[in-house]
Amino acid sequence: MSETLKGEEVPSAATIEQLSEAYLAKLRNGASPSISDYARQYPHLSAEIRDVFPTLAMLERLRPTEVHETASLVIKKLGEYCIHREIGRGGMGIVFEAVHETLGRRVALKMLPLHLATDATLVERFHREAKLAARMHHTNIVPVFEIGNDEGVYFYAMQFINGLGLDKVLTEIRRIRGPAAGQPAGVTSTSCSSQHLLQSITGGLFAADSVVVSKSIAAAPCTHSSAAQSQSISAEKVASASCEAAAPGSHPSSVRLPGDAMVSDYSSAIQHYFRSIARVGLQIAEAVGYIHSQNLLHRDIKPGNLLLDTQGVVWVTDLGLAHDEESAGLTRTGDIVGTVRYMAPERFRGQVSPRSDLYSVGLTLYELLTLRPAFSRTDRSQLMHEILSVDPCRPKSLDARIPRDLETIVLKLIDREPERRYQTAHALAEDLRSFLGDRPIKARQSSPIERCWRWCRRNDVVAALLASVASLLLVMAIGGGLAALIFHEQAGQLTKQAEELRREQRQSTHRLYDALVAQARATRLSGQVGQRFDSLKALTEATLLASQLESVPAQLLSLRNEAIACMALTDVRLAQPTQRTPPRARILAFDPDLTRYAWSTDGGELHFYNSRDQHELFTLPGPGVRAHVGEFSPDGLRFAAKYHDSGPPIVKLWNLSTKEVEWESAGDQFAFSCDARAFALGQLDPECEIIDVQQREVIANWPSHARPSCLCFHPTESRLALGSLYSYEVQIKDVTTGEVLQ
Repeated sequence: MSETLKGEEVPSAATIEQLSEAYLAKLRNGASPSISDYARQYPHLSAEIRDVFPTLAMLERLRPTEVHETASLVIKKLGEYCIHREIGRGGMGIVFEAVHETLGRRVALKMLPLHLATDATLVERFHREAKLAARMHHTNIVPVFEIGNDEGVYFYAMQFINGLGLDKVLTEIRRIRGPAAGQPAGVTSTSCSSQHLLQSITGGLFAADSVVVSKSIAAAPCTHSSAAQSQSISAEKVASASCEAAAPGSHPSSVRLPGDAMVSDYSSAIQHYFRSIARVGLQIAEAVGYIHSQNLLHRDIKPGNLLLDTQGVVWVTDLGLAHDEESAGLTRTGDIVGTVRYMAPERFRGQVSPRSDLYSVGLTLYELLTLRPAFSRTDRSQLMHEILSVDPCRPKSLDARIPRDLETIVLKLIDREPERRYQTAHALAEDLRSFLGDRPIKARQSSPIERCWRWCRRNDVVAALLASVASLLLVMAIGGGLAALIFHEQAGQLTKQAEELRREQRQSTHRLYDALVAQARATRLSGQVGQRFDSLKALTEATLLASQLESVPAQLLSLRNEAIACMALTDVRLAQPTQRTPPRARILAFDPDLTRYAWSTDGGELHFYNSRDQHELFTLPGPGVRAHVGEFSPDGLRFAAKYHDSGPPIVKLWNLSTKEVEWESAGDQFAFSCDARAFALGQLDPECEIIDVQQREVIANWPSHARPSCLCFHPTESRLALGSLYSYEVQIKDVTTGEVLQ
């Protein structure tokens, strides 16, 4: 064991989750454990260790400390921007509300923390985030105005968004609903004015003339709000008014929608909330689709990176983890970057695609619909295991009021198999538009049978055990029920039914007998190919039935006469047809096990087919003249063919594996030995050569007084028979010695 792992209390059969916890504990204690040592000690988990541990180390290094949090408070000005207050911070930046001195424009200023500014890779990633955002021109993507560096402090300015992050929206809605939404009742909202925005999203009150003062939040992934936030006097008054309007017991009886439409009952308001979520999803889909059209992947879609302003516009923020070809040096192959809770399962295997972003969109919509995360574990290792192996609860099982079509869209987005998700953000947007327009959507929910089958594929061992137990229980239940039925209650009724069944069976047998005889007679008179064989087959079946019936002699005599009439027919039986060959093509030979056959064209091309499905296997080129004779070797590995037209015949020996000619010579007759190692070739001079096909050399050459016209090896012994039509003589020779044996 290496020095790094000495004394570590981790069992040898530890899981990746246990190893991750041990690795993080060492990092937090100030140690520098070696990833290579972990991989060597646990070789069965080496691939997962090399994938996961670098990411854990990076995330641990980026974890902010109290010193870093307070360091930002001393900065009052960056470039031409006067900083008013901190409005949020994340792992890769601190966001301030600021005002441009020259233009007087209110902006959000994102600054790279000083303790990260010494890392060239993180600085490059920070610059790249700003540049990518500046390239984006879309209604739902926060624009960037300027990138700057003030005495080593890196920052960029972007549009100030007056609204809430969707994570804060979720927090407020959970607070209002209380314990049912997973948050204790009585928790106080951090911003009363946010309730006005909540009324807007649940009731559709996103009118242009609405006066809403909400918590100011910039376009950045915020993990917590600054404790030093302050509201103006006017903002506090409006917020107080909003709180009073939304206080328990003072809910308005109706909600005014755009166009002066009124929603007066609670059920309609709930349904309008779901439609608002669909509108939010549509805007996210359009923004993500635009990002994908720029050959980028966001890789960190989550509620905290999505802002909802007071007009109902959703803004996508934080392109710090966006991936394109230029970012290859910033993200190693297999790195896992992003927020684990909203990652697609394939991301943990180092695979990323546009469908991974859509999966994150689906988890965000799932949380907005159900007010709870799809995966609720807080421990990182357990959370990763849950994402990889557990299907989230179906939204309607948590809230039956959720529209079925909206549930279908979300379930398609969060399918663990990327091929079953929406393939593009455009397709998602089309389905959301169809839902909002009360038109049918294209997505369809998996049937219970399909879901069961997919579960069985993922958990094959458990499924097999359950199937075995279920089968056993089923057999026991059926057997016990039948036994009780037979021995206690229905013995007499079963006897009566059995008699009725026998009577019906006899009648059915009579009808089948008559039908077979009629079929045989009609087939005999049809004049069709196969009439004789089909008629005799029907008569054979009728004869078997006649043995079960009380047939009279006249019926048996009729069967005999019909059979005689059929046997008098001249007929052929149509077997499986071979592949239709071109005109003048010649079928040469079948291989020993009859699975392949070969035929030749006028140009000598050899075509090889599978005799079972008539599929062409391959083609060997020809010399320009037809092959008249062909033969497979007994082992099926070689094929010999004789080509001739008006000139002397040529014999070629082909290797069917390499498609090469192993031997070529002028000759007339040839034969393979039964072990396929020797090849006899009768030449024109006249003489006979014995060729070792493996060594590709002549091992015997026998002169002959007449040209051989027939060659044949003995099936088991090393003997060869040579016959000649010119001398009317047959010789049997020993292949090894060349001695004439007979």
